[in-house]
Amino acid sequence: MPRPSQRVDTVALDLLIQRDDGVMSHAELQELGVPLSSVGHKCRPGGPWQRGLPGIVLAHNGRLTRRQQLVAALKYAGPDAVLTGATALETYGARSRAAASVHVLVPQTQHRSSSGFVVVERTWRLPVAVQQARLPLAPVARAVIDEARRTKGLDDVRALVAESVQRLRCDPLDLARELAAGQRRGSALARMALEEVLVGVRSSAEADARSALLAGGVRLPEWNVALYDAHGEFLGVVDGWYDDVAVALEIDSMEFHFTAADYKRTQRRQAKLASAGALVVPVAPGDVRRDRASFARLVGETLERAAGRPRPDIRRAP
Repeated sequence: MPRPSQRVDTVALDLLIQRDDGVMSHAELQELGVPLSSVGHKCRPGGPWQRGLPGIVLAHNGRLTRRQQLVAALKYAGPDAVLTGATALETYGARSRAAASVHVLVPQTQHRSSSGFVVVERTWRLPVAVQQARLPLAPVARAVIDEARRTKGLDDVRALVAESVQRLRCDPLDLARELAAGQRRGSALARMALEEVLVGVRSSAEADARSALLAGGVRLPEWNVALYDAHGEFLGVVDGWYDDVAVALEIDSMEFHFTAADYKRTQRRQAKLASAGALVVPVAPGDVRRDRASFARLVGETLERAAGRPRPDIRRAP
């Protein structure tokens, strides 16, 4: 608490505003000698400041930026707070995860409730924060599982898990460890998605194909396999591969490629595979979802046809 005669440290106040994007807590302001009466005056209607959250003010009266929301949420939640869920994932660079709210973890013993745009979750397992862009983030695996518990649809959870593995380079075993360590409540969809990832599935489209094949009684391929021709030339990585009969399963859709260049690379890969003698089953994810039985039947028939021909000399990576 400031002394009655303490003057406002204007230099330190300016540094605080610059460092934290204009986000200030009441405690910080009082430490610098700014009385709460002055804070209230500056936050009056039409004043230069505004209240962002309980005990948090901003040194401007315009709309908060996303970073200001994050900083304000952390100051509101307390010094041990860690960003998690979609909030952390968007900071890591996930493309499919964005949220209007800010999800923070705090120690179980800290009695802080959600307020405004901040969702506060108390936990006995507060993770060691990863510092990125001067923000404390839960590790990717923890953020993924925290978000998965709050996500209702299996397809959305699949996409979340797949992107964390592919784009954010999250080790599936880290996801498994996080699931094992956390509570089971709300984790059913995450466990289903992780089971698919652990057998090699890397996208929602592949997961749909896997489910359709299981339902149709068709044996499953290996997933995401690197292939080479007889001369050792790299043919590409196929979504699904039946090695004994040299049949490739390809999820052929712009929806599941980040760019048009990715899609064109897929088409070139399929042409190389066909030239090397593989039978390629290209499938659009929408077709699998619309008629799972027809898709499974097509794959089964292709496997039977492939078994009646000499197997081409195509080799999988060990």
